[in-house]
Amino acid sequence: MKIVLVLLAFAIALTPALAQDNARTDASDIYRGRQDHLVLLAETLGELHHLRQLCHRNSRPDLWRERMKELVTLEEPVAVTRQKMIEGFNHRFKKAEKKWTNCAFDAVEQARSLAREGRAIANLLADPFQQPSGEEFYPGLGEARIENGVKVYRGKIE
Repeated sequence: MKIVLVLLAFAIALTPALAQDNARTDASDIYRGRQDHLVLLAETLGELHHLRQLCHRNSRPDLWRERMKELVTLEEPVAVTRQKMIEGFNHRFKKAEKKWTNCAFDAVEQARSLAREGRAIANLLADPFQQPSGEEFYPGLGEARIENGVKVYRGKIE
């Protein structure tokens, strides 16, 4: 009987410590997710920057570059995340530069899709406890379409 009481007392004493560990894990998961979302948003802004320069030369062509600078200033990310954000922005810009050489209909549609993706990522950053909707959109994968009864996110199959 004494052993049971000792074990029970130990379990009760251990419960707050376990809860605290879980809270730390949840917080670190949220932090890591936020850093990933910041990088993903920066990448999206990089591609949007090129498309804006291509299709809207006479109307604030540097809009998305300016927004990227504001994002870095306001978020004050740690050095590693800041570097990844800048590299991601530049990489997606250069990749878009090679892919989109004129402002055709598909470039405009891509800009619209990226704007929706950016908005969804920004919403997740604004509310880190929000769960992304699995039906319509996963940040980084884009909008879903059904092909032969299978969900496809920009070439990735679920």
